Amino acid sequence: MFSTLKSLLIVFVLLFCTMPLSFSEQIPVLDLNNYHSYSDNDSSVEYKIQHLEKIFSSRHKMHLKMQQKINSMSLEISELRGQLEKNNYEINKILERNKDLFIYLSEIHTKVKKTEEDIKFKNNISSSFDRYSSSIYEKQEKIDYQYALDLILKRKNYSAAIAAFEQFQKKHPDSGLLVNVHYWLGQIYFAMREDEKAIENFSIVIEHKDSHKRADALVKLGDISKRNNQIAIAKNYYYQVQNEYPDSSSAYLIKKNIE
Repeated sequence: MFSTLKSLLIVFVLLFCTMPLSFSEQIPVLDLNNYHSYSDNDSSVEYKIQHLEKIFSSRHKMHLKMQQKINSMSLEISELRGQLEKNNYEINKILERNKDLFIYLSEIHTKVKKTEEDIKFKNNISSSFDRYSSSIYEKQEKIDYQYALDLILKRKNYSAAIAAFEQFQKKHPDSGLLVNVHYWLGQIYFAMREDEKAIENFSIVIEHKDSHKRADALVKLGDISKRNNQIAIAKNYYYQVQNEYPDSSSAYLIKKNIE
């Protein structure tokens, strides 16, 4: 009996001793070192997120600035394109007018050249006959006129042409070519932008309603007025051309100025 109790006591003691060890194995232990590591990792992630946000914000601002510059440059390009189109339009107008003018001048030059050949032929005959003296004077008149005209068309020497035409006026005060002389003087002064002298000569031309240069002289007076911002006066000259010379090349050239 006693031995049996002793055996049971020993068993209970052993069980009691082993229980804390088993229980301790089931309780988790907090590792402070690992805890601090987890906290540091969280801080690192937060820092990286903030850093990425700053990079994104900076790039976003840079993108906005670049877009603003692109928009500004696009506007400038549009303005330049508009100015270029306007300049091309004005250049085309000038080229069209000059083309018609040079065609007309070429026709005049051809006619005058033919007349000059006739003059040379008749001058050889008139040297022997006094009755041709009047004809010689007329031919010399045309030669003097052609000489001055060649200074414009061939040599482009405007100063010499002005002097030659002024000499022509003194030498041939009753010439039927004086209207043409004033027309060409007006053209020279117009090209040189001496508007007052140009107006003076073109005004003399338009007084002769039978002159074939009257229509173009009216156009030039309109161009001078337009160049000096006298739009109403310019349009009056253009309308006069359109009404009096509706089928002329001058009327065709000023259509765009009236519209």
